[in-house]
Amino acid sequence: MAKMVYKWQLDDANLVELGKGVTLELPSTAQFLDFEYQNGAYCMWAEFDPSVTESKKMKFELFGTGQPISNDAVQWLKTIHLPHVGLVFHLYEMKVE
Repeated sequence: MAKMVYKWQLDDANLVELGKGVTLELPSTAQFLDFEYQNGAYCMWAEFDPSVTESKKMKFELFGTGQPISNDAVQWLKTIHLPHVGLVFHLYEMKVE
């Protein structure tokens, strides 16, 4: 089956609260594509094969410029500029507990 791209709207309160992040249940084939602030909400896009029924948990957390990055960070994914509030955040994939 062909792959597809899907958008997930993330829980803003947990995402921006230091040390919390958000955990999503995603298709096991999901590959991160992008992360943006769209229409007042944080959104993430991923590509996946919808014929695969297995899933995996992935955790994401934002860190502000100058904030310490947790040792649980697996990899940097994207830097996002929020000009309406004058801040820059950095999205990381985190270890899942």
